[in-house]
Amino acid sequence: MGQMSSKRQKGRQALRPEIDDAERLTIDSACLHCPVCLNVFATAPVVFECGHSVCASCTRRIVTSSIIRSQEQKKYYECPLCRKKLSTSSTLITNYTIETILDSIAELAEDATVAGADSNARFDNERLKIRLVDAERDKNIAVARAERAERHNFYYQIAISSLVMLMFYATIIGKILTSK
Repeated sequence: MGQMSSKRQKGRQALRPEIDDAERLTIDSACLHCPVCLNVFATAPVVFECGHSVCASCTRRIVTSSIIRSQEQKKYYECPLCRKKLSTSSTLITNYTIETILDSIAELAEDATVAGADSNARFDNERLKIRLVDAERDKNIAVARAERAERHNFYYQIAISSLVMLMFYATIIGKILTSK
């Protein structure tokens, strides 16, 4: 068993550069759930002497509901996972590693929410810029059409004026010719 620990230790030491250089790590989410109530550790996880971690509220329930007296009249309770007998006189220690991991996840979730909002704002800003360019193009097309229509209308008015004048001159010339 000692060899297995040392092999495991060497293997973990080999991972150190990868862990140190990693921006984010993937962990099994089961490690972040209380094995008794199956909830994410809402209260500080407590480490039993056997090494298992259980949330503080489940620990209180386990200790108060399953106290057993041994032949030596010592009180103990059993770990719900490995059934190891644990003394009620031993101090329960908070598992700060799990607590820190959960705090980091909460911070990442908060950062992701802010980053997502920032990303959405940038995306919306880009969409608004595209709409502005489209609106400018549509405005320029409308102005060009209006100018063309105005020129067309102006030339149309000149043509009508010219026609009216020609008819007027034709009428006058016709009267002059018929009066002679």
